[in-house]
Amino acid sequence: QIANAQYDPKLNFAYYMPYVVNDIEEAKSAYAPGGWAFGIIKDLWLEHDIQPLAVWPIGFAGVSLRSMPPSPGDPNVPKNMKVRVMPLAACSMTYEALGYIATPIPYAEVYSGIQTGIVDGQQGGPPFQAWSFRDVNKVWIQYNDYFEQHWITINKGVWDKLPADIQAALQEAANEASAIRWGQVETEDADYRKVLKEEFGWDIVMLTDEELDACASKVRREVWPKMKELLGEELYTEVRLNSMLD
Repeated sequence: QIANAQYDPKLNFAYYMPYVVNDIEEAKSAYAPGGWAFGIIKDLWLEHDIQPLAVWPIGFAGVSLRSMPPSPGDPNVPKNMKVRVMPLAACSMTYEALGYIATPIPYAEVYSGIQTGIVDGQQGGPPFQAWSFRDVNKVWIQYNDYFEQHWITINKGVWDKLPADIQAALQEAANEASAIRWGQVETEDADYRKVLKEEFGWDIVMLTDEELDACASKVRREVWPKMKELLGEELYTEVRLNSMLD
């Protein structure tokens, strides 16, 4: 299940908040049971009568484009390219900060939008999503702007009625499935990048650590303060403290 911020603005943290973690090791630590992000999102789920069991990691996001932008690793260089972003304020602000012209359009219209030149590319998911646009895009840039994660959940009312042994069995199964998926996600991202490059002739841009730091720093500096209104002061402060950004 995906957290839907339309029902609660605080769920923006669970769905799309840019540069919460920088790499897969940080993601494993933050989103594992007992991790700081896991704990925050678990509490948010419970507020909506949903019992979270485990994280189902999806992968690190980036952008696919028709052609190579100027200085993709420098967020201060205007790219002069329109990128379809998810219809969330945080997505628009993030890609504007990275130098693009953010263009929110429905996902169902993205393929034709790229074909007709309404947009030059799309963001919103890891490399497997770019594979869906393999015939209309030719560049993938691994910005790592967010780590996409879904959740294994169950209705809280149903959960509370289950016997303890059934709860334990479901929790064990969810933990096992999550652990297996954590072992796959990094390789899956790499496999899709390889397919796009070798089978479809894409250019794959893996930003250096310095470039990733520059992108993350600018986005955190410009976008995060604007998310305080969505998250509320208490949650925003907790996220900043746990991310060690203060």
